[in-house]
Amino acid sequence: MVNDVDELLAFLQTGMRHPGSLTDLDTAHLLHSFTFSTLRDAALAALTGYPQDAAALAASRPPATSWFTHGPLDQDTIAAALPLLQHLASQATGTPAATPLAAVLAYLDWALGHPVRATQRLATADHRDPLVRLLRRALAAGVPAPRVTSQPSAKGSR
Repeated sequence: MVNDVDELLAFLQTGMRHPGSLTDLDTAHLLHSFTFSTLRDAALAALTGYPQDAAALAASRPPATSWFTHGPLDQDTIAAALPLLQHLASQATGTPAATPLAAVLAYLDWALGHPVRATQRLATADHRDPLVRLLRRALAAGVPAPRVTSQPSAKGSR
């Protein structure tokens, strides 16, 4: 099991940079982490460009910014995260991690302008999950998704 948010972020960063480098054990650790709503929320922050909010979310504290509903979400970070999330989702089929991963992918679908795909992804997710319920309500009400933009990165400033 991933013991803390720093370890979770390290696994996520490795998986985003080098998806093939995660071992089966690393994948199992990540899947297990997604079964905890606080770690899932921390992962979502990191996977959308807000790693600074991950620790607060993992400790059940509110994030410093309103990125979840307003953005901007980092397009480059999301693009790097999607292959990892899709891999994890394929490994999570029939496990407790399936719903949290479906919710994260649905959130990203919504943010990327694919509300129908997000709704379809949530159709089979466990309705007891708080993020699933929140996203279903937002999508049904036509709530605008958070903005996704390219963010200046540390890579470009070197």
